[in-house]
Amino acid sequence: MNHDPSYNDNRLDLLIAGTISGNTVSQLWRNTGFSSNSPPLAPASLTSCVSGDTVLLHWSPPAGDLTGEAGLSYNVPIGTAPEGVDIISPEADPATGWRRVAALGNLGKNLSAVVRLRPGNYYWSVQAVDSDYVGSPFALASE
Repeated sequence: MNHDPSYNDNRLDLLIAGTISGNTVSQLWRNTGFSSNSPPLAPASLTSCVSGDTVLLHWSPPAGDLTGEAGLSYNVPIGTAPEGVDIISPEADPATGWRRVAALGNLGKNLSAVVRLRPGNYYWSVQAVDSDYVGSPFALASE
């Protein structure tokens, strides 16, 4: 695996794999376009409301982001420790926000989530994911 930082340039590349006339083919086409996508801003106004074992998580879209609200999806981690991901994984690096998959955030385009949790202390955060699957930094974690 190449750990050259220039490969984390926020440009989607293309991997082609399969067989042609019985021959195995795999090619990685690197996107070398002139501009790269800037990450969106982090969501704001994180709130949670607990009722028994049900928790409503809510947040606001990033203010002033270039992508626009319609182009964003959201990614939420939940853990039993700050920056924890042992309850729900965000499919992104919790420290940097770097996306591990080219996909919508785990909550789609929703600005809220309802989760059922056993009694205890939990920490959560939220990340905005733009239409090029680039993730924002995670908003400040909440308990």
